[in-house]
Order: sequence, then C-alpha cells, then structure tokens
Amino acid sequence: MKQICPTEQQECIAFVEWVRLQKKIGPYLIHIPNEGARSVRTGANLKRAGLLRGASDYFLAYPSDHYHGLFLEMKRTVKKLSRVSQCQLAFIEQMKEAGYYGDVVYGFDQARELVQRYLNNEKF
Repeated sequence: MKQICPTEQQECIAFVEWVRLQKKIGPYLIHIPNEGARSVRTGANLKRAGLLRGASDYFLAYPSDHYHGLFLEMKRTVKKLSRVSQCQLAFIEQMKEAGYYGDVVYGFDQARELVQRYLNNEKF
C-alpha cells in the first residue's frame, strides 16, 4: 500500500497548532511568509518592504541558554519531495553566526522534536 505524504502546508499547520498549545512558547512563534507565487510587481514591493530571500519559515522568538532564538525551515517528511535552496541554507548559517540556532526540519515530528530539544537547552 502506498503511503500518503502530507503537504508542507499540512505539516506547518500541525506544527503551529502544537506550538500554540505550549503556553511557554505559543505567543513567540512567528511565521515568515516567503512561500507562494507572486507577480513581479508584488515580489518587488515585498522585497522593498523587507522580505528577505531564503528566510526560514518560522522564527521562535524565545531564547535558550545557548541561543537568542530558533529559525526553522519546514519541508515535507519525505525528503525527495522537498528541496532546500542555497539561499535557505545561507540564511540559516548567517543566523547561526549571529547567535541564533536554525535548521531544516522534515515534517511536524522533526520540528516538534527540535523545538523540545531547543527548550531543554541542548547545544547543537
């Protein structure tokens, strides 16, 4: 039987719903809406207004013992159905250099696990 892989949007919704249930961090999760097709004009206006190419999907504006905050780039659970761009990887590295933690996660389960490890003050 063929296994059905949730879409990236379904994974994101499950992740946000879980985070919102966590009283400690629920109010601190921010979605950065970089995804989606846009017209050239809309894209240019968003870029002028501060949209940054490669920025991660989510920012947890909650510090740990080791980091100022956490950036998460969400992808589908099945890696061959997802593509991480060089801009996304470069953004994550830039944030790490600035004292944040960032990573690519594949699906809700990985995202939840990473957030839990982050909140347990693990150093990555």
